[in-house]
Amino acid sequence: MFYLSSIIFPCVPQASALRTTFGWPLGAVLLSMPLTALAQNDATGTDTLVVVGTALKVATPLVETPRPVSIVAHEELEERNVQRLDETFRYRAGVLSGHYGADNDTDWFKVRGFDQSTYQDGLRLYRAGYYQWLPEPYGLDRVEVFKGPASILYGEAPSGGLINAVSKRPTAEPRGEVTLQAGNRQHRQLGVDTSGPLTESGDVRYRMVGMAKERDGDLDNTKNERYYFAPSLAVDVSDDTSVTFLASIQKDDGVPTNPFKLTYGTVEDTPFGKVDPQTSYGEPGYDTNERTQASIGYELGHQINDTWRFEQSLRYSHLDLELRSTYVLAQLDERTAGRGLVYRDGEIDSWTMDNRLIGKWYTERTENTLLLGVGYQDLGLEGQEADPYPFGAPIDIFDPEYGHYTPVTAERKRAMNPTCPVPNQAGRVSSQHQGSSASTSSSSPSVGNVSNTNCR
Repeated sequence: MFYLSSIIFPCVPQASALRTTFGWPLGAVLLSMPLTALAQNDATGTDTLVVVGTALKVATPLVETPRPVSIVAHEELEERNVQRLDETFRYRAGVLSGHYGADNDTDWFKVRGFDQSTYQDGLRLYRAGYYQWLPEPYGLDRVEVFKGPASILYGEAPSGGLINAVSKRPTAEPRGEVTLQAGNRQHRQLGVDTSGPLTESGDVRYRMVGMAKERDGDLDNTKNERYYFAPSLAVDVSDDTSVTFLASIQKDDGVPTNPFKLTYGTVEDTPFGKVDPQTSYGEPGYDTNERTQASIGYELGHQINDTWRFEQSLRYSHLDLELRSTYVLAQLDERTAGRGLVYRDGEIDSWTMDNRLIGKWYTERTENTLLLGVGYQDLGLEGQEADPYPFGAPIDIFDPEYGHYTPVTAERKRAMNPTCPVPNQAGRVSSQHQGSSASTSSSSPSVGNVSNTNCR
């Protein structure tokens, strides 16, 4: 993946300009900054606020970005007690989230009407159907949404925009917290977050974030438990070079919530009344959502000279998933409906790297920023899947009885290959490894071209 970008804008001579950079969240600074301050002359002595977002890959003020960027800061995540990533942007224009209801095995977003790409720390999180990375909000410092086309910065990307989750990182000042939560649906959560320097000089810093929580689902007989641990270490190798190591492991164990229901008995009246909104049509003794995801990587920064800076990010991720989720599909008569099953059992391994060379220089009346980059992405997926219909006996939608089903047999499973489809291999079980790698190149400031996509 190659990208090229430049930012050129008028500015006053550097001798008379006073610039202060704040590490505050983008949205918070924007709300508190008077609009008239942008029009004031530097002669008044007023500082110019420079607000940046990492989704742009360079430190760029909000007022100079050609596309809107919205940020949900850590304080807002805590105040709203966000439990899932798709709860983050419920109060942001242009973003639709959770449009399939209380689904506890998938994050759902649309940005400006398009499905989005999800990134964490500027690196892509792969999604292949139900195989998707689910970032834990307690481990995030903020979440950014970049609205509009972003191929020039991220290669292949939907037209609506992308979402970038930023992990918590080591801090120069010692800090720590222990949080306890309890709520409805048997919600219980314990969180620990500690950070600070490991040396007197502060050139080595650490952070450790851990969390355990459990909660019943929005539907009867559903639940989820999650355990999360994310250590990180930042080292200032020299005045010009620093590296931050990031790692995380997360385990989910529960019964998936499938909120789909028929219009009959919910929107439409029936002789038998309405369906209880908490009624589940799954199989509590068979349905499961067991997910383990782990990652390790680093972020390297080196100031080459006064003009050029090199940055590199790399992450290896592993996701192991076993999902069995029963859902209601079609009405059969006045009281019963047929059901189907989503079955996934497999794992994903991915490597993602992003290299950036950033140049900044000034002329008498302009400030120039040049971004050059090359990235590499590789995905390997193997496992089995099945989507049988009908699954089990018809179920009474008003008074469901569970347990009338036959588990998925080997003859009904097939190998998975989401990028390069394979025929339905009913009658035998086989495993297949699928991998894809992509590189993207562009020399235009607004167009990205995808090439060299291989399936093997």
